[in-house]
Amino acid sequence: MKFDLNKEQSKLLASFFSDLGKGFFLGMIGLSFTSEIKLIIVIFGTIFMLVCTLQALSILNKFD
Repeated sequence: MKFDLNKEQSKLLASFFSDLGKGFFLGMIGLSFTSEIKLIIVIFGTIFMLVCTLQALSILNKFD
């Protein structure tokens, strides 16, 4: 799917991806305190946060 975004829309979408990654990571840390499989949950949360952050950076780099 191809999006035609202007600079302002791309900043907002990158901010959304960044917030989504941070929120998911913090949620996974909170969930790991109540779960038996702490390491797997934290690793999954970290990978998802990394993917969201890299996606946000790639969106921002298209307009620089």
